[in-house]
Amino acid sequence: MNLSPAQQHQTEMCHAYFDGAPGVLISSLVWFSSAVVCWQLGLEKAVWTLLIGGALIHPLSLVLTKALKRPASTSKDNALNTLAMTSTVWLIVCCAMSYGLFLLHPQLFYPAMMAKKRLLNP
Repeated sequence: MNLSPAQQHQTEMCHAYFDGAPGVLISSLVWFSSAVVCWQLGLEKAVWTLLIGGALIHPLSLVLTKALKRPASTSKDNALNTLAMTSTVWLIVCCAMSYGLFLLHPQLFYPAMMAKKRLLNP
């Protein structure tokens, strides 16, 4: 079977990162932790839990991916590496905007964070 370069890059990415499953698991744990903190300690601490935990999703998912015996990296010529970096920049911008919205209208922080997640991962 002959794969196009785009298909080869996607196949490499899926293998290297275990189809994204570790990232989804870590992300869900961060969101759940934020919900528990909100319930127990209040919204402001929950916001910081989500922002700090969100910054740790990628590093923790890499650790989990490597623990599952996957490389957690792709070749330098994989075109999808650029796409991943571009989406990371927008992720940081959207988190900053969500925090700004929290300062103006605290009840809109979680919807803004969910919308950011949906915009970057359609």
